Formats: sequence, C-alpha cells, structure tokens
Amino acid sequence: MDIDVVGPLGNGFTVSRSYEDILLVGGGVGAAELVLLAKQLNAQGRPARFICGAGTKQDLVHLDRIREHCREVVVTTEDGSDGETGIVTGPLERMLGEGGVDIVAACGPDGMLKAVAEMALENETESLVATEERMACGIGACFGCTVPLMVNGRLKMARACKDGPVFRGKAFIEGAKHEASRES
Repeated sequence: MDIDVVGPLGNGFTVSRSYEDILLVGGGVGAAELVLLAKQLNAQGRPARFICGAGTKQDLVHLDRIREHCREVVVTTEDGSDGETGIVTGPLERMLGEGGVDIVAACGPDGMLKAVAEMALENETESLVATEERMACGIGACFGCTVPLMVNGRLKMARACKDGPVFRGKAFIEGAKHEASRES
C-alpha cells in the first residue's frame, strides 16, 4: 500500500538561545506537539518547565516523554483525576506571577491559546502559540486554514500551513479581538 504525504507544513517554534526560563503549555493533544521542542531545549542544556492539561487523566498525552525532557512538570485535569484540579491557566498565572519567565510556548485549543497569550502579554512576556487548524490543501492555495493576525496594525489572514501554525501570541490575540469586534 502506498501513502502520499505532504509535509512538513508551515513553521515550528523558534526560541532564542538567550532565553533560559522557558515555559511550555500543552492542552489536550496539543501537548504532543511540544514534546519535540522540550527535547531540543533539554539537549541545548536549558530544560523547560511544562504545564500539561487535559479533561481527565486518560486524556493526558506523552507525560513520560515530557517528564524526561523538562525540569518541572505541572499537570492539571478538569475533573481532578490527576495533578491539580482545573485548567492550565491556574498554574500559568502562578508561574508568570513569580516572574523570570522569558517566553511561553503553547499548543492546544483556540480558547486556551488566547488565554495563554493574553496572560503572557499582561505579564510582559513573549509568547508563541501553535494553532490546531485543519490544513486542507497544505500548500496555501485554498485559504481553508486562515488565522486572523494583527501585523503592524493591519489585519492579516495568515495561513497555518504556510505562515504558521506557530504565531506570535500578541498578533494572535489582537487578530482575534479585531475579528470579534467586526462580528458584533
């Protein structure tokens, strides 16, 4: 059996080598996308901290790999079946409030990404978010995977398969706010 694959698509996380305190936030299956970044950072001698959240203990993914490559792992489940009861924003608020975080990199549902980017911005911390858009054509032609971003004061409909799926958090939340204001 033959399988045709288009890939790799888009751009991954780029974390400046000057950043030492790196916080990764994975929600649901979004945690899986951050495992490679955690592994790369650990290999560079700067293991990240990781907040991994899911609805239940059974929904948590790759915790063994995450723990292998990170210096600190905080787990949250909405039902309290593992780790802290609640969602990732609880420990995120606490860690950002302690100060010293250089950058937050996140992957998960859009609502979580918006909250993470908003909290990072409020704490004057850079953030990167990886969206989970469905990429229909994978080459940027169909515009089926667009994400509204604000870039230099202008709205840009960025294609996750070509321009992303990793975007700067500030541009992501400002684009979402712009789109929400147009819809109301």
